[in-house]
Amino acid sequence: MVALYSNEKFIGGGSLIAMDVVLTAAHILENVTAANTKIRAGDWDLISDREPFTPQQRLVKSIIRHEDFDYETGANDLALVILAQPFKQEDHIQTICLPTPDEDTANKCIVAGWGVKNFGDKCLSNVLKAIELPLVSQDECQDKLRKTELGPDFELDPSLMCAGGEEGLDSCTGDGGSAIFCEMDYYRNRYIQVGIVNWGMECGKKDTPGVYTNLEKFNDWIYKQLEALPAIQHPRRGEYKQF
Repeated sequence: MVALYSNEKFIGGGSLIAMDVVLTAAHILENVTAANTKIRAGDWDLISDREPFTPQQRLVKSIIRHEDFDYETGANDLALVILAQPFKQEDHIQTICLPTPDEDTANKCIVAGWGVKNFGDKCLSNVLKAIELPLVSQDECQDKLRKTELGPDFELDPSLMCAGGEEGLDSCTGDGGSAIFCEMDYYRNRYIQVGIVNWGMECGKKDTPGVYTNLEKFNDWIYKQLEALPAIQHPRRGEYKQF
């Protein structure tokens, strides 16, 4: 889990998929350039300098946004942030696995981030939150979202997935770009990132799931971008790394 800053201001979360590559949402990088962006890894309390594990910070070399990102619908909402120097791997700074189409995961997953605890709160959470959420099928999610002000004609883009719908438990404002990840069925303590926090109808409303970028749809896009980069510690297809 990493925190992204633009002009020294926190803008959202992201995840390490290689020691020099951060995966995040394109929407939090609107009007953001590589020159004014910094990434912090291994942090827990963003305003404390007395933590037992020391965070690391890196400058950004370049930003690769998905070319078909649609701000209005949230479709194709992902981006890669390429670091000027890789992070140093430590116990509290490691990479997470990317999904594969045939990988089985537990239905209960975890979303982490420094966003607000409740919709409408003015202050972000200084301490990293972790919330357990159930995954929701595409059809069920679309049906539930049609019962909101989105209306009966709402169409959930195929690049999106959903989780949550339990009262008081949700990702929220400021969590954009953060990971939702699930434990692998057959590998204890190994996690796959299945999605990226994208958008929602407020936060924590009963029967109103949150919407995430579905990473399974973007394996080819992610690896295509990584293969064009100089190899440092970039993951290979099918390679799993402990979270």
